[in-house]
Amino acid sequence: YDGRCSFFGGKPALPEGLGWFIILGLGTIFAILTSIMVWIGNRGMESESATSEHFTSAGRTITAGLTASDVVSKWTWAATLLQSSNVAFQYGVSGPFWYASGATIQIILFAILAIEIKRKCPAIHTILEIVLVRWGTAAHLTFLFFCLLTNLIVTAMLILGGSAVINALTGVNTYAACFIIPLSTVGYTAFGGLKGETLFYPAAIYAGPSDLGSTDKVWENLKAITLKNPITGNLHGSPLTIWSRGGLIFGIANIIGNFGTVFVDQSYWQGAVACKPSATWKGYMLGGMAWFAIPFSMATTLGLAARALDLPITMSEAGSGLVPPAVALHVMGQGGAFLIVLQLFLAVTSTANSEQLAVASLFAYDVYKRYFRPQASGTDIIFVSRVAVLGWGIFSGVIAIILFELEIGLGWVYVAMGNFIGSAVFPLAACLTWKDCSATGAICGAFAGLAAAMITWLVIADTYYGEVNVANMGSDYAFLGGNLMALFISPMFTKSYFGFWVAIAFIWGHVAAIITVIYPIWEVRQDIYDVLMGGKRHVPGTDTLFALLLSSSSFLSSSSSSPTLSSSSFLYSSNLVHGLTLNQINPSPKFRCTVSTSTLCTGQRSGRMCSPTTASRWERTGLSEAIADDAAAG
Repeated sequence: YDGRCSFFGGKPALPEGLGWFIILGLGTIFAILTSIMVWIGNRGMESESATSEHFTSAGRTITAGLTASDVVSKWTWAATLLQSSNVAFQYGVSGPFWYASGATIQIILFAILAIEIKRKCPAIHTILEIVLVRWGTAAHLTFLFFCLLTNLIVTAMLILGGSAVINALTGVNTYAACFIIPLSTVGYTAFGGLKGETLFYPAAIYAGPSDLGSTDKVWENLKAITLKNPITGNLHGSPLTIWSRGGLIFGIANIIGNFGTVFVDQSYWQGAVACKPSATWKGYMLGGMAWFAIPFSMATTLGLAARALDLPITMSEAGSGLVPPAVALHVMGQGGAFLIVLQLFLAVTSTANSEQLAVASLFAYDVYKRYFRPQASGTDIIFVSRVAVLGWGIFSGVIAIILFELEIGLGWVYVAMGNFIGSAVFPLAACLTWKDCSATGAICGAFAGLAAAMITWLVIADTYYGEVNVANMGSDYAFLGGNLMALFISPMFTKSYFGFWVAIAFIWGHVAAIITVIYPIWEVRQDIYDVLMGGKRHVPGTDTLFALLLSSSSFLSSSSSSPTLSSSSFLYSSNLVHGLTLNQINPSPKFRCTVSTSTLCTGQRSGRMCSPTTASRWERTGLSEAIADDAAAG
């Protein structure tokens, strides 16, 4: 590279027109394709089913495979592709491990809360509706702030990473990219598309005709580069060790930060609401395990290849997420650069879509319907949701430009996010799992944790690094607040073990592709056939409802002529669903449910979940049976 001190800065590898086509043209194409797919899907659906319920929660009938695909889609940020390779470039083999494992734990644990949602309050739309019923308005506004802050942080990372790569590879103006990237997803609903390219890079680096071409060659280059440029804090300065001080510090911060971006992100609660009861735990478990393959294989391939090739990538470029495009451009030329830009666009739009829908639900149900128009109709909800999506797209673009002007990049926001939203994790989890958690404790805990995090962050940046500035606040000890070390079984990688490590990444990627691409199609094969044949789709109704009732209740026989449901976990509240009956969620030609709304919810707002005292009546042709719902509190 002729003694160059940075990889980027010269003429872009791709024409600027191609960059504009990707961020403008592909967004338009996907919006059109999605509209066609939705129209085809709705063609055989009963008219009353295409309501705000389907807009915000997909009718609550998503299968396990599709739930797993949804988790992978929304959890694959720009940082998943870019920041994962950055930490591999900085810390060696420990980086991919800490990034992937540190962000998989949260998804798997969230499956527990998803099950609790289905057991205790299957009719909700947002997590904040539960907060409102249990803890009141003050807590509702508190966690509305934290949820919107989480959505803003995630969206900002998407835009910062996407605009940096598109600018570096195509020359598209960064300010324009910051606005157009979020706006291009407003009319787009994500449906995947990453897996094929994710599996391509390991083959190109470790088995293709490149400067590397094998695991042995990569291992030898990494051993040689240790003599020239050792990694501070790694055992013997080698990138081929899990024993890395910087890697461990990042791993701890990664785990803490990602608890916030899962547990405090409405998009994951929305996914839990949308899936079938039987698909809840399977979908999130499969999704978490499948997602692990993306950052692990990407970083093990592109991040380590950047160090093995000794590319002139500066720390500033690495922090902006430019390690993958540098390696792809070096190994595969313009074709590799195009693949990176396309893959990044798909990742950004899929996650941005989830974040926009999450924000739309919060504004529609927790702001508009709660504080402005309690009797809002389904049409009103859809309209407000769409306005919120458009407004959020513009607002997030403005925030991204402000961060860019402050020279705050993707890597900085990623490691700092836990300081802002980590304090809201436990209260939201306790809302569903701890009956003795009070509103005062939840509110004080959230704000006290935020204050403590800010003070510690600033004090360490000032005392340890000399002054408070953007660079020092992004340093290891500042964003972590301490240093922990751990003893690993295998401190150094041999040549054969490194080959085994790469093989795991490669195989895991293929298994993940099967889970997220083939399994969802197999689950809905009959529905696809019915739609293609032009027939009416079966709208999940009575079957789904009774499965939910039986799974959350004890069906007891008694001497009376009517069966009794005891310990039901259904949650009805005038604060939640104003007049929404089970018919609107699960319409059926055979069964009809009438719910009296005169007495909707009793119980304390603090300490235990409100429980319904509503009498329900099921009516079937030629048969009427009264079912008294005497659910216990909590």
